[in-house]
Amino acid sequence: MEQIKHIKNISIENFKCFDYFSVEGFGRFNIILGNNNVGKTSFLEGLLFDENIIQTISNLQGVLQSRRITYDNEIDFDTINPLSFFINKLQKDNRIKVTISYENGKKFNATYQTQQLADIEEDVRKELTN
Repeated sequence: MEQIKHIKNISIENFKCFDYFSVEGFGRFNIILGNNNVGKTSFLEGLLFDENIIQTISNLQGVLQSRRITYDNEIDFDTINPLSFFINKLQKDNRIKVTISYENGKKFNATYQTQQLADIEEDVRKELTN
């Protein structure tokens, strides 16, 4: 049985409408309030990052599917990376940095970077596309 992970703190850089955001002091129940178009949904989507990269990709692809944003992996993978939909377009950096601290004392740090398939070494590219 998977252990429930209670988030204590989260900070994310270069994600959607945020250059940087950080939230501390989560409780057992949390209410998110704010005016329209201030990033409430972006914040919730930021909570989809997980230390399991497969789970993170699945979570983010689910967001794209729920918004009916589709791309054909066979055709568009050289030009479109699903992560690119979540990068803050106002920044030149193509990386999203995530830090999550959990109530049990564990901490998760990750940097996600988009890269064009053509820029990846050929042997690694073959591995990724097979």
